[in-house]
Amino acid sequence: MSQQWNVLLREKVNETNFILAKYQNYNSKDQWNCICSSMDWIDVGMTNIGKALDELKSSDGLETCMKFYQYICCIDMVWGGICQLHRVFINRDTIPFENDSGAFQMKYFDEDDNRYFEEIRSCFGAHPVELKTKKKNKKQEVIRKFASWSCHYGTSHEMSVLLYNNIPNSGFEKVTVTVDELKNFYKTRCQYIQQIIDAIDNIAFDYKKEMQNSVIPKSNDLIEQITILKKASQQRFGSGILVEELEQIERFLTTNFSCKKNKDAIEAFRQKVVLGIDEIYDCFQNMNDDCNLEIETLLLPQYLPHDNHFGYEFANLYSKAILKTWKAYDANSVKKPLEKYICFEYRTEEELYWLTVIALNLAQKDLKTLNN
Repeated sequence: MSQQWNVLLREKVNETNFILAKYQNYNSKDQWNCICSSMDWIDVGMTNIGKALDELKSSDGLETCMKFYQYICCIDMVWGGICQLHRVFINRDTIPFENDSGAFQMKYFDEDDNRYFEEIRSCFGAHPVELKTKKKNKKQEVIRKFASWSCHYGTSHEMSVLLYNNIPNSGFEKVTVTVDELKNFYKTRCQYIQQIIDAIDNIAFDYKKEMQNSVIPKSNDLIEQITILKKASQQRFGSGILVEELEQIERFLTTNFSCKKNKDAIEAFRQKVVLGIDEIYDCFQNMNDDCNLEIETLLLPQYLPHDNHFGYEFANLYSKAILKTWKAYDANSVKKPLEKYICFEYRTEEELYWLTVIALNLAQKDLKTLNN
């Protein structure tokens, strides 16, 4: 049941690109990595805690000692991740539930629940042979604690550990904790994820408003405008949405076409591309990170010819002409299905690619009929 919290948390973090954009470079720190790491380890703890508890119940002897520590570790992973997310999204100088004391009833140490859980973790396995040092009265004498292995001294729902120290003939003391106490501690911390989710909602809302109020510069130079938009994409959305489309547009605008017969078709396509730049600008300015734009289907038309392995050869032409990755392709397989739409006279592979894209756009109505 607790694992649903991290599912909701991940969905909220990835709901938009705004959290990535804001935190990948926040106060000169990459806090996005911290967010991802925290969610990963929360996942590990939540995924394994049920199994850890089942194994604890079915264990005996020294195996019980190890299985109990495993159960504590699962709680610790989740709690540690929640604390980190609290510092990122809510308050970097605090941790949740400071000074709360409702989870543990039989406290050996006079601490709040957060600190007491740390002591429990240390005693039952994290630092059992060198526990926290203490000072005895005013003599500044250091007392070191050493834990025995843990086991059931009472009921099967209780685990106890004996603490010895470095003072001769001083005996030992017993620390006991119940599974129910740890469950209560864990449940309360998991429920705190809802407050983190609410904080993320508010942060994303404020970030979107901030970016909408920040006007993206405009330029009459189309290449300069593309450069401005690529920078805006990275700043506003983090992952750089529509960057590939902007780079393709730049490729088209800088391609030299040699055949005058295609002048009208190329110019008509160019006008649509210019409108596409404006479309992308509006998308970025309004902070729409989930928009279906006409420029996307213009650059990659929906319907393709079925004959002559067109799709495979066209993909290889794209890789070689646009991505500059070596790929072998058959130019005739690309040209033949589209010859009635464009004049395939060209000097470069890039020119061939864009003539093919233009022809595909001109052929969409016919191709749609054939595909249906």
